Amino acid sequence: MAIILITLALSECVFAVTLRTYYYQNISRMIITHADTSQDLFNRFNQENPSEENGKLLSSILKSFDTRKAELQVLNTNGDVLTSSSGFEVNQKVHLKPEILSGKKVIDVAKMPDTGEKVMNIYVPIQIYSGTYVLRYITSLEDVDDVLTLVYAGAATIGIIIALIVFIISLRFARSIVDPITNIISAAKEMAKGHFNIRVDKKYKNELGELADTLNYMADEIVKTNKLKSEFISSISHELRTPLTGIKGWSETMLLSRELDRKDFEEGLNIIASETNRLIELVEDLLDFSRLQSNTLKLYKDNFRFDELLKEVVKSLKIKAKEKNIKIEIHQLKRTVIHGDKNRLKQVIINTIDNAIKFSRPNSTIDIFLKDSYEYITLIVKDYGIGISEEHLPYLTQSFYQVSSKGQGSGLGLSITKQIIDLHKGKIDIKSKVNEGTTISIQLPKLILENK
Repeated sequence: MAIILITLALSECVFAVTLRTYYYQNISRMIITHADTSQDLFNRFNQENPSEENGKLLSSILKSFDTRKAELQVLNTNGDVLTSSSGFEVNQKVHLKPEILSGKKVIDVAKMPDTGEKVMNIYVPIQIYSGTYVLRYITSLEDVDDVLTLVYAGAATIGIIIALIVFIISLRFARSIVDPITNIISAAKEMAKGHFNIRVDKKYKNELGELADTLNYMADEIVKTNKLKSEFISSISHELRTPLTGIKGWSETMLLSRELDRKDFEEGLNIIASETNRLIELVEDLLDFSRLQSNTLKLYKDNFRFDELLKEVVKSLKIKAKEKNIKIEIHQLKRTVIHGDKNRLKQVIINTIDNAIKFSRPNSTIDIFLKDSYEYITLIVKDYGIGISEEHLPYLTQSFYQVSSKGQGSGLGLSITKQIIDLHKGKIDIKSKVNEGTTISIQLPKLILENK
């Protein structure tokens, strides 16, 4: 409104000055045109009377140059009033500016000293025969100023009406912005207090609607994340408690019981070692996740045989697969050199094949393909297990996500796998159908070493 009011005020001022200038210039232009025309006529029809007496000459000048629109005074170059159309004798001497004496027409707006009336003085120097005279036209501006005052008042009234209309429209427009923002701020404050069940009404459009949708989406994601955290805490607590219970139970049995034979003793040690390894794996997953989240995980890249690494991992996991009578078969295995972190990529292969074993049915097969192209290698691990429903697929690589809250593990394996693949500028793709199995494709950029 401040900008609008300033604009209206400036417009009113410009209008007032322009209108005043227009009226005043029209008056002066009309009188000057009359004087110029009269001088041409006078010079044309009075050329034969150069010896005319001074009184008759002044009377002739007065008669030729007079106009009803202004009082006319004839002055000499000293500023003395020689005659006047009003008929009154003027004894006051008029100060003539140098421009007038040099032949220029001068327009001057002033107030009459005796009456205070606002008048316009127009000085027109003329050459009559061999003498120079100055015509002084005096016209009142009171009537013109009265008209201008009425016009100014009308313009001011229109300006006030426009300002009121604009104010009402601006107020409604501002409220249409401020009210939604106030509601959004209120909802955001409630969310900041932890009330994530609050939602902003989806009745706004444009940027405000996008902001409301973004806040609602943020709240949904926070609720989802909190749920995942709760499930993770529950899951990881269970995962930690189970091996700790086994370790504690067998260690107490071995310490307190003196009737254990060597076979039971070795079985207890094997269980303690197995559960300890399980705890170490959980802790390692958590540490890797922490490093990846804080961007402190460093890769130690070098050239190595990826096909040999794959064979090594498969060999180490065959014992686990044998427990479920699962057969692991590698297809299209060729000599392949890749540039990357061998240990981290080994972790990727282990996580991928271990998941395939975990969710495969007994007496089934896991097929592994290693496809080689000029720039990339593609590792495909395909199982024929229980599969995963389509709704879970977009979230499998998220941290702490588990298809079932009763599932084993921390929910970090695929998340860590994806982040390691991302650090290698690779891609991972997961396709699955319930009761048909899951296929995981991992594409990694490679380095081709010729003649080696």
